[in-house]
Amino acid sequence: MRCSLLLFAGLSTVHAGHILLSNVDGWASTNIRNLYDTLVTYRHDVILSAPAKDKSGNGIKDEPPKFLGKHGCHKDSCPPYSEPTGAAPSDPRLNYVNSYAVTSVKYGLEKLAPDIWGGATPDLVITGPNKGWNYGGGDGFEHSSTVGAAMWVVKHANIPAIAFSGAKHHSVSRTNADLSLKIINQLLASGKPYLPDGVWLNVNFPHGARQCSPDEYKFILTRVSPNHSSTWGPDVEWCDNNGSLPSEKMVANLERCYVAIGVGNARYVTTSDAARQEMVLGKLAPALSCI
Repeated sequence: MRCSLLLFAGLSTVHAGHILLSNVDGWASTNIRNLYDTLVTYRHDVILSAPAKDKSGNGIKDEPPKFLGKHGCHKDSCPPYSEPTGAAPSDPRLNYVNSYAVTSVKYGLEKLAPDIWGGATPDLVITGPNKGWNYGGGDGFEHSSTVGAAMWVVKHANIPAIAFSGAKHHSVSRTNADLSLKIINQLLASGKPYLPDGVWLNVNFPHGARQCSPDEYKFILTRVSPNHSSTWGPDVEWCDNNGSLPSEKMVANLERCYVAIGVGNARYVTTSDAARQEMVLGKLAPALSCI
């Protein structure tokens, strides 16, 4: 059992959910496999449907899966010239799709979920953890497939989604999986609807997480877009902020043991309005802290 973070997640109080898990770094990446194992250990019913190879930076691209070439899947996890889609021989819930992240999510929703869950739809769709940050205003944010796939599923399938991003170091992969579990469990424990309509969560882990002990992590509610917009008005009141939540970028650049949780608008690639922020706050408050 891995330290107090897992114990805090609280198996006895958390509804075991149907979770569709995808990413952009490849179905065999260390990050997604660690998160899959962690979720399954805590009795969540998980289907992994992710690209056969790294498909970072492709936004919401979507095209039919193709046969693999001579190099096969990521990390030699499937043979050369394999079928366009396939499952691990050891676990039919581990699936690759030789296409983009959005395509992988669609395949999971349209093919795998009906076959494996007997028609049930996911309670949550999770993308990531991605190697490297994806915060609003950051380089390549609008082209991020981790973000794009999460937004796509909220906008087109009306299913709550969370995008996780963080350190590139494998040394913190298990830690980030534990932190992801805590957020997922808190959201599921809050009851349906897990998120307001049109809302997705953008979570960025600290790059220095390997230097933090389990009890040092603090989850910070943030805005996705770096600047306030007259269109959306002030943010939700929280932590004596005078209606101004910190931006994801600001929290990330503090380089402390802070996990930024941004409340995103799936339609406009920006921050949700204060009313929806307040609804998310009501669900996540037991896990949140102030800077």
